[in-house]
Amino acid sequence: MYTAVASLTNDPTSIAILQVSADPPVLLAEFTVPTAPEYKVVDKISRAFWRMPHYSTSTIWFPKQRSRPAAPAASPPYTPKQGQYLAFIYYYTKLHGRPPAQADIQRYFGVTPPTVHQMILKLEELGLLERAPGQARSLRVRLPHEALPDLK
Repeated sequence: MYTAVASLTNDPTSIAILQVSADPPVLLAEFTVPTAPEYKVVDKISRAFWRMPHYSTSTIWFPKQRSRPAAPAASPPYTPKQGQYLAFIYYYTKLHGRPPAQADIQRYFGVTPPTVHQMILKLEELGLLERAPGQARSLRVRLPHEALPDLK
């Protein structure tokens, strides 16, 4: 079995499905899955191939043990400028007991009304901000306080 798989690729993310009952083993499929955990890959492949011939005599083989890269530091789901808008809205609401008006945001950041409106629309589109259309001062940050940057 190893010789049949060794000739496939040196890529550690390669996965081969072999019919091991054949002599020599027969390659049934090969996949490259760079980031999925092996158990999820096995489950997905098994579900996809349960009807194929020789399924019961097939095996899924991972050519090399994949080393798990260190998880990168989770980057926030917003840009630095978007984070500042979210932080302002959050802290303004905490201090004043109601969300800011767009004019309040405009004054704080020193930008034009269309700029504020476009940022609010973008944050809403990203699911980071919630508002009731047609209702004044209805902005609500949908992230926990811990996920927000410090306001500068």
